[in-house]
Amino acid sequence: GRSSDLIVCPELASPTDLRDRSSLASCARRLGPAADRYGTADVVADLDQVRAAAGYERLLVVGVSYGTYTAQRYAAAHPDRVSG
Repeated sequence: GRSSDLIVCPELASPTDLRDRSSLASCARRLGPAADRYGTADVVADLDQVRAAAGYERLLVVGVSYGTYTAQRYAAAHPDRVSG
């Protein structure tokens, strides 16, 4: 959409960069106060806002990799808003 707080961290270009604490710290400094808005709970809240804005009462959630975890967390947080 119209996101203005995009995650732009060239120091984390590769999945292996996630193991380097200095790269993670550099990205956190780059993001500044926005760094704490990208956790799983934030993604779950965003997903529910998208659901509501789109006018859906319930979602069929499917995920791959991290999306599987996110889908499970969404279903646990909003069981009445998930059809499967």
